[in-house]
Amino acid sequence: MTQPVDAPVDEYSVSPATDALKDLTYTEKFEPEASGPKSAEATGTASPHRVVKFTDDKGQEHTLFVGKRAVGGVYATLDGSKTIYLLDKNPVETLDKDPSEFRSKLVKVVPTDEIETLTVKHRDQTVTLKKSDGKWGSTGPSTARANASAVNGITDQLKAIRAAGFTELKKDNLATGLNPPLVSVTAEMVEKGAATQPAAATGPAASSRPATTAVTLDLGYYTDPTSKKTVYATLAGTSGVFKLPAVAFTKLNQDLRDLRDPVGMPGEVRDATDVTITV
Repeated sequence: MTQPVDAPVDEYSVSPATDALKDLTYTEKFEPEASGPKSAEATGTASPHRVVKFTDDKGQEHTLFVGKRAVGGVYATLDGSKTIYLLDKNPVETLDKDPSEFRSKLVKVVPTDEIETLTVKHRDQTVTLKKSDGKWGSTGPSTARANASAVNGITDQLKAIRAAGFTELKKDNLATGLNPPLVSVTAEMVEKGAATQPAAATGPAASSRPATTAVTLDLGYYTDPTSKKTVYATLAGTSGVFKLPAVAFTKLNQDLRDLRDPVGMPGEVRDATDVTITV
């Protein structure tokens, strides 16, 4: 999609519209008469209700002028020709929709197996998690083992970020709660097989570090405070605002208490046969 926004489209939503144009057939065609039911005025082709422009597989551009409805379909002319066609179907019915219905709801795909660092930032707290040897632990504001279930809940939501809908509101609009966001979740990935980048330090002691990329998902207020079904969301570095399901927001909106391992002692302690307390 290039207008009204530059965005990817959902192939399954667009296909019916393109098929309607590709399969155009007519039940009758005639040259317009000066007056009467077959005139350009009577068929509505003199002042078309809709104009559809499209390009065929050969790169040829066409313009379809759609006039009034009739018992057997809809009147139309093609490419400026005066010949009037009675189309058996109205292609406009598959095209005349809200543009958001054609947009892909898949906003971002994150390779969760490459995530090495997660940062969950609230307005009053920032929690940083790092993965080492396949296990997650918090490194800030305190060091502790992470709650694997809570971390998996976050990565599962990042794996394929899907919008429930879109909005024309800008992210700096106070109604969105995105400036600043209520919650920001940043996933930092180490690209597998990617070339290493030089470290900031120089000299003999300097070392290289793996190339990384980061994705930040910003979350704001509920789009409807009464129903609480979706929240405003955006990806850092982009201008668009979309609606994220509240279920996803709940999984992502985790604080330090949620992200720390609730088990205070290693599991092996449960198998102890003797306990010594030294005072």
